[in-house]
Amino acid sequence: MTGERATITGRLRSVTIRPVSKSPAVEAELWDGTGRLTLVFLGRRQIPGITPGRQVVVHGRAIVLDGEPSMVNPRYELLPVVME
Repeated sequence: MTGERATITGRLRSVTIRPVSKSPAVEAELWDGTGRLTLVFLGRRQIPGITPGRQVVVHGRAIVLDGEPSMVNPRYELLPVVME
């Protein structure tokens, strides 16, 4: 899967801000029920709607970053919040 374009739907389990090469970056863990994917958004301190518990669809190139499956600056779609 490394280097291939992928579309993955899942729920964000955590969202943190971590510097990458002295630049801000939002890092989010996406869980799709089979495994996790680290999403890295470079140059951002926050992204409206990218919050723990939110369901999203991401589109991008899958890579391995620090030994983890990841996507850097993926396109994303926020799925509607379902009220229970």
